[in-house]
Amino acid sequence: MVTEEIAEVEKLEKPEGALVANVSEGSPAAKGGIKPGDIILEFDGKKVDTMRTLPKLVAQTKVGKRVEVKIWRNQQLISKKVLLGRLESSKEFKAENKTESDKDIIVEALKISVRDLNKNDISKRELPKNSTGVVVTKISENSPLKFVSVNDVIVELQKKKITNSNQFLKLVNDILNKGQKTLMFAIYNSKNQRSYLTVKLN
Repeated sequence: MVTEEIAEVEKLEKPEGALVANVSEGSPAAKGGIKPGDIILEFDGKKVDTMRTLPKLVAQTKVGKRVEVKIWRNQQLISKKVLLGRLESSKEFKAENKTESDKDIIVEALKISVRDLNKNDISKRELPKNSTGVVVTKISENSPLKFVSVNDVIVELQKKKITNSNQFLKLVNDILNKGQKTLMFAIYNSKNQRSYLTVKLN
C-alpha cells in the first residue's frame, strides 16, 4: 500500500497506486520489466487508485493482451508493455500489503497472538503449498494452550480450515459463544509434524 510516508519518500504528489512487493521469476510481469519497488499508477489505460484496484483490473483483462503499464520508479514515470500470459492472474500483480498480513491479532479468549501464514513461511518450512492458517507469535503465561509454542502453525479448529487471523479469531469467539468448552486444533509444530490436539477451557 502506498502510504503518505511512501509517497513522500518517492516524491509522489499524493499516496496512490499499488506498490509491487514481489514479482515471480519468469512471470509476464517480470518479462515485462516490472520490478519489486515499482509503484503501478496505470494499467491498460485505467488509473490504479489503490492496491485493491489492481487485481480487479488484471482479472478483467483478456489473456494474450499486451497492456501498457505506467509505473513510478526512481521518482520518474515510465511505461512498460506486459503481455498477459495464460498463468497470469491478479495475484501476479497484487502488491502485497505486508503490514496487513504480518499484523499480529490478539485472541483474547486463548491469550495468544497470531498472524497470517504467508508464502514465505510455507516455503521456508516446506509445508504443503496450498496450506493456510495462522502462525502463533506470542503466548501468555496463563494461556490455556499449554501444548502450543511460538511459531507453531494452526491450520484447523473444530475440523474447520483456518484461512487467516481474522477468520480464526471469529471462529474461536463463535465456538465459545455457543457454549462449547472443548477446542480441537490441527497444528504443525516446529518439526513440521501435524497433529490434532484438544484443550478444555474452564
